[in-house]
Amino acid sequence: MREIIVRQGLSSELNIVEIGGGYGGTCYWLRKLMGDRVSRYAIVDLPEASVVQSYFLGSAVPESLVLDGESMSGVNSPIELIPYFDLDKIDFQPNVLVNQDSMPEMPESEVERYLGWGSKNLKGVFISFNQEAYSPWAGVPQVHVPTVASRWPEYRRVSRETSWDRRGYVEECYLVN
Repeated sequence: MREIIVRQGLSSELNIVEIGGGYGGTCYWLRKLMGDRVSRYAIVDLPEASVVQSYFLGSAVPESLVLDGESMSGVNSPIELIPYFDLDKIDFQPNVLVNQDSMPEMPESEVERYLGWGSKNLKGVFISFNQEAYSPWAGVPQVHVPTVASRWPEYRRVSRETSWDRRGYVEECYLVN
């Protein structure tokens, strides 16, 4: 992700929105690798996942965590944990939208909602690192991210590479204006 951000020549200040943040590891590492360039970082996820994220990020970087708009330490924090249903409450314009390992598992309507939001709010890049294995669940095929992204002309794919370490995964970068 750092290489994509550098390769796409994004401005020095990064405002990142991550859809589905797992335990918070991507947030932790991007902030560690990109340093002060990360001005704002919002993880949008299930409230249950935010509990894990707040524990991990609160333990790893306790001085810089905001949970649902409330600072955990009384300081102005670059990290916010936002429930998926409050996506529209993000109060900054992102120049990086990230998703890894979760869009294919979501209902297609949710992926459409996230990418629709990005088509209106994002000025920069959408980075998708997801699997494309055909694995129906209860008879419903998993979401194919490139197919859903193609529904918005604002998303212009500029790279697509297979993962060198995860069979069935692709890394894609879309420019969004």
